[in-house]
Amino acid sequence: MSDFTVACVQNCAGDDLEANLARVDTLVEQAVHDGADLICLPEFYCVLEPQDGSYYDNGFEQARHPALEHAADMARRHARWLSLGSVPVRCRPGKVHNRSFLMDPDGRIQATYNKIHLFDVAIRDGQQYRESDSIEPGNEAVVT
Repeated sequence: MSDFTVACVQNCAGDDLEANLARVDTLVEQAVHDGADLICLPEFYCVLEPQDGSYYDNGFEQARHPALEHAADMARRHARWLSLGSVPVRCRPGKVHNRSFLMDPDGRIQATYNKIHLFDVAIRDGQQYRESDSIEPGNEAVVT
């Protein structure tokens, strides 16, 4: 059996998509240099909006998403598998999917998964976070 190395890359995304993708480029290159065969990126690695509604307002449909074009290029350039923790993808007015992608070394999408269990919480001090206000839940578990 041959070795298979997995790298879990963590970036601290903000609302600047282009800057986030540039930072991810550097982190992926380091993982490749360290011998990773599969590189896993975190949830919303490409953008983290300050307002949940902004994911739709500033978002993209899957076919035109610059983060997916960027990821496909990285996969091809480095000939590595990429697991994109998730990318916000427009699905209907006012809603996005929190969609995970698995890309092969040729930059082709091999699997997708829309987050099913959304994070809604009310904290005792009155703070609330309701992912379900802006994200459409998926309805299918995916194994690949």
